[in-house]
Amino acid sequence: MLFVFIAIFLSAFLYNYVFKPPKSEKYISVFNAFTLIIIASAKSIDRSPVDDLINYKNLFLNSRFLSYSKILNDGLNEELKDPFFTMFAKFFNELGFSVEMWMGIIAIVFAVCFSYLTFKHSKNSWLSLVVLFALHFSFTLTGLRQTMALAFICLAFHCILSKKPIKFTLFVLIACLFHSSAIICLPAYLIAKQKINFKQVIYIVGFFIAANFAPGIIRNIIAEVAWNEQMEYYIDRTVALSWSGFIIELLILIFCLFVRNNISEENIVDKEKIDMLINCLTISVCFLSVSTVVAEAFRISLYYSIANTILIPNIIQLDINIKQKRLWSFIIPLMLLAYIVWTSAYSTFVFFA
Repeated sequence: MLFVFIAIFLSAFLYNYVFKPPKSEKYISVFNAFTLIIIASAKSIDRSPVDDLINYKNLFLNSRFLSYSKILNDGLNEELKDPFFTMFAKFFNELGFSVEMWMGIIAIVFAVCFSYLTFKHSKNSWLSLVVLFALHFSFTLTGLRQTMALAFICLAFHCILSKKPIKFTLFVLIACLFHSSAIICLPAYLIAKQKINFKQVIYIVGFFIAANFAPGIIRNIIAEVAWNEQMEYYIDRTVALSWSGFIIELLILIFCLFVRNNISEENIVDKEKIDMLINCLTISVCFLSVSTVVAEAFRISLYYSIANTILIPNIIQLDINIKQKRLWSFIIPLMLLAYIVWTSAYSTFVFFA
């Protein structure tokens, strides 16, 4: 965890005293990308806090013994999850890459896609990095299939904010090749265009009530929408998460809605983008409430939660009160860092071992 904090504070120093905003976004985005690549590449595979990295290591090593047709047939017969990812591993295996180099490629793809998103749309790339560290990055260190999917979802979010529906659809479909759950993002373009009104509250309250008082409804919905046996497996799972993730994102949403009302009409274009991101964050909060019934809903929420990395920095910058803007720019990073410490998200990782 100390390694992660050093990276955060070093980026903060460079952002505020070396690159000197507001002309620094390109440089800090590049630095952020290198920071993410170094941290992801420095993690120990054999001393991972979960078995995922060992499983991915074995997948990579065993992929050389499988033909592409065998991988495809196993995928079509649902004997292999997300066969394109195995093909992706086999391709680099046959090129002579080591497992560490292959995982480094995955780290590079995610880092570049995320940094491109923040460079294009974030008004404070450093704060975007802190949000990523607090809410998402620890998962990307182990869940490599979904890490690749999240990389292309970052590009899909760029298309949402740039109003490019065809490219958005293309990037979501590419994400689905690496992790089929990314299909849940297909409605995101239409969801983002919704007006901000009372229906966002209805969505959250409805999911909250269902998760607390009628979890059977949640399981029935999963049964109806399950597109493979893996999804059906989640129906009877009793593993669930605490309310901490739901609470933190709900508080972020409430804060953003509060500040949004103070945005002047001069920033109408920025306000439109803020509304798009708030709509996506609303869906993330809904899925997080479901994670208290089925833990795997957390994975689904990650796709929409990427909105936080742009929403939080941008909405602070649009606050019309300069003193409040400076105050929030100081308090929110501290709160996010405190959240990292509280959740101990990186405490079990070993780096450079």
